[in-house]
Amino acid sequence: MGSTRLNFVFACYQFLVVGRLGAGACAFMLPAILFSCSKSSIQTIRPELPVGAVDTTPVIESPVGWRKSDLPGNRKIYGLELYLLNRNDDNSFKAACLAIDPLRVSFNPVLVTRNKTLAEIYKEQSGKIAAINGGYFGSNVSYSLVKSGGRLMSDNIRSLNRVVNGISDTYYPTRGAFGISSSGVPEIKWVYTLDDGRLFAYPHPSLNTPAGGVRTKPGVLYPANGVSWDVLNAIGGSPVLVYDGQVRITADEELINIDNDSRRARSAIGYTADGKVLLVAVQGDDVTGNTGVDLQGLAELMLSLRCKAALNLDGGGSTSMVVGEEEVISPSGNSARGIMSAIILKK
Repeated sequence: MGSTRLNFVFACYQFLVVGRLGAGACAFMLPAILFSCSKSSIQTIRPELPVGAVDTTPVIESPVGWRKSDLPGNRKIYGLELYLLNRNDDNSFKAACLAIDPLRVSFNPVLVTRNKTLAEIYKEQSGKIAAINGGYFGSNVSYSLVKSGGRLMSDNIRSLNRVVNGISDTYYPTRGAFGISSSGVPEIKWVYTLDDGRLFAYPHPSLNTPAGGVRTKPGVLYPANGVSWDVLNAIGGSPVLVYDGQVRITADEELINIDNDSRRARSAIGYTADGKVLLVAVQGDDVTGNTGVDLQGLAELMLSLRCKAALNLDGGGSTSMVVGEEEVISPSGNSARGIMSAIILKK
């Protein structure tokens, strides 16, 4: 920390803390203040509330076209808001968005040991208030990152085979992931778990293409500018949909094809420029005529919510959202699929 910044921090410390409580009572707080100010991302500090008061600050501005809805059972959970969107045209679909303040609502990725429906996973959780499905999976195995409470429980898929020009080769994709730091700062990066177990994040993906991939295994030096990713909680998916406030669908680079150009049920997660987290589920492929969206439509939907970055989660029959005890977005065909990971929100 530079001397100018250090002097500023110490002056703030004297003014805000020592001036109110006395140096003897507060000397122990200085190291914590210095540590928090050395973080690369500085959180906006909320004004102190009177004892017993509730922070009623809205999570986000109501996005254009979306309708803010009361939570099921008319519950009041400050820091959590539900928005609904109904499109009734040639491309009709229904969508729900949970907007949360990660400083007021707990974000908890969950990995189960065998395939269960979202409703089953949700039922087993204590303190839950809402949930959405997580990343990709096979039969009782997760193909997507799950990190919970600092513990890496599952990796994004680390290698796969692709046949190019009649030849099968092994490729090593860096796929998207959403993470939240211990101080509540969200971010989306392309990630890879190194052979030594370290989780690395990159500001751009490994440069694969449909015609052939880069068969270099990601590491400390490739892709460039990678860093060890020390987020507290994270969920993986693919592909990234929005990055730096622009549509950037990196399906080719991530070697992912999940009916990219077909309209179907989809799930996604993103965050705004001021650090609010948005969980979105789009109903599709159902008996009521909801057709869902393709990846381009999903990216545009996340932009309509003012996302700075957004990530696609598993979709189709996996897409589901529960708020309170109500299923606000039902699985495709109204038949729930067993999944391996989920995001549980807790008060």
